[in-house]
This record gives sequence, C-alpha cells and structure tokens, in this order.
Amino acid sequence: GCVADGFLSGYGGDTNSSVALINRSQCYYLHRALETWLRPPDFKQARDIMEQVTKPNTVYGMFIAEAISTNAHYFYPDEKREFDFSAMCRTGSKNYWGERTCKPSLEREEYRKYVQYITEEAMNMGIQSFLFGQVFYQDSSDIAVSWMPEMIRHMREHAQYLGLKIVIGAQTNDIEEESYLRLFDYIEGGVGLKSDGSVE
Repeated sequence: GCVADGFLSGYGGDTNSSVALINRSQCYYLHRALETWLRPPDFKQARDIMEQVTKPNTVYGMFIAEAISTNAHYFYPDEKREFDFSAMCRTGSKNYWGERTCKPSLEREEYRKYVQYITEEAMNMGIQSFLFGQVFYQDSSDIAVSWMPEMIRHMREHAQYLGLKIVIGAQTNDIEEESYLRLFDYIEGGVGLKSDGSVE
C-alpha cells in the first residue's frame, strides 16, 4: 500500500503527474485516495482521475474526515435537497478547524445520512477501503450508545448488494474499549512508541 492522500480529489495540483506516478508504481492499495477534509467528495472528478489509472486491480481508499465546512453546498438526491452541514456538528465544536468549520458527529441524523450517501457513492465507483478520521470526534466509543455499528451495517449491506469486498478502519488514538475496536477491520493511530522507546 501507498499513502496517496487526495489523489482522487486533485490534491497536489498536477493530476497528470500523479497519475503517471501511480501507473509506474508498484502500489496495489492507494490509502486515502479520496478525501473529504473540509470538502465533500467530488465523485465526477474522482471517476475522471480513476479512468486514467491503467494499472490493473488497484484498490482505492476513502477518508471520512473529522472536519467539515458548515457552508459547503452538496446536493442530496435521495431527498432532492442540499445537505445542511451545520446540522451535522458535534456540540461545542463550532469553528474548531477554522472559521465556518466543525467536528461532525454521528449523533446527528444529518451526518449519518451524509456518511451513508458518500460511502455508497464511493462503493458504486469501486472504492473498497474506508477510514474514519479520529473517530472519537465523530462517535462515542461507548458501544452502548455508539452509532458506528449501524453505520458499518449499512456500508456492509451496500457492499454485499454490489458484490464488493470492503474494509472499514478508524483512527482510534487511545481508545482501549475492545468491543469498539473490534467493529473495525483495521485501526490507525492506536499504538505508538513512547519517548523511552517502549511500545504502548
């Protein structure tokens, strides 16, 4: 796997060079290729870039960011309206990442609808790996009140409908609740080295 942050989102400015790099690389998996940091995913752009990748059997990842822009404009076809991003915010997180931003929370129905919509659209174009950024901002790690089991169930049902194999991960940092960690196929940021060289 190779970290390819924002490759399908046009990060870096020179998409042609990025495509050429991927095509001549040995990268099988492109981690975080589709980004959602402060910007909803542009699936048309992502498809256009993906079509230029000639390397067969490439696996793409999507990052479900812990940062949204509250004034973003994004159409929700299921309800024929625009998403209300300010209704997705975690209490007390207004302007956390800068002006007109917040941390989204799965406690908010609007955010659950958004995550379900963008993950299904990503699967529809063949994306197979999904990483929730700093999941403790987006959800409660208390399994009794967590919305994550329901979100993961929706994602796996859609993947099964498409006949697509997916993996779901999360940046869990210092979450130690085993039943919560086991919801995911992989975790990131859960284990590190301390200053004395010992492993957490």
